Amino acid sequence: MTVILVKGITGSGKTYVKGQLPKQITTIDTDDLYYREYDKKPGPMKQVHKRVVKLLQNEIKRNKFVVITGNDIEGIQYDYIYFIKLINVAQAYKRLINRELTKFRQIPVPDIQNMNAKDVNLFLRMTYKAGIDPLGVTFNDYKEKYESKLKKQDPATIIKTQTQIIDDIIKKYSIID
Repeated sequence: MTVILVKGITGSGKTYVKGQLPKQITTIDTDDLYYREYDKKPGPMKQVHKRVVKLLQNEIKRNKFVVITGNDIEGIQYDYIYFIKLINVAQAYKRLINRELTKFRQIPVPDIQNMNAKDVNLFLRMTYKAGIDPLGVTFNDYKEKYESKLKKQDPATIIKTQTQIIDDIIKKYSIID
């Protein structure tokens, strides 16, 4: 059994990597799992997280080769961890802002007046499936976050571009298949 995690900052191309892998490879996007589980049963993130971990563990048991894109999930054992190296941080930032603004334009503004103030941010993030607040993150913030995350990677983490990661995963899968 092989479990691979592909992680990176918001907008680094995790979903792109997932979409470029052959269909016979089981791929799971952690963001999609969190959104789906929250939509099924809204509640505190601790409860949603427990359900996500259980779903991931079950999926790993059923498949001999699994690629997970998104955040590192506590309780999951990975054989390989990749961090997406950005070739052009400015381009990634602009692509991310465009994506997030597009999401906001497509969904009607929800009525939050009767909600507990503590729940508003989580509700909006889950409703809009927003990776960031496009108006609250400057390019310098984004660049600093990327550089900080890059420096903090564990020595065992493999830091490569999207294309290099895709090629590596396909090679690993061909050996197992």
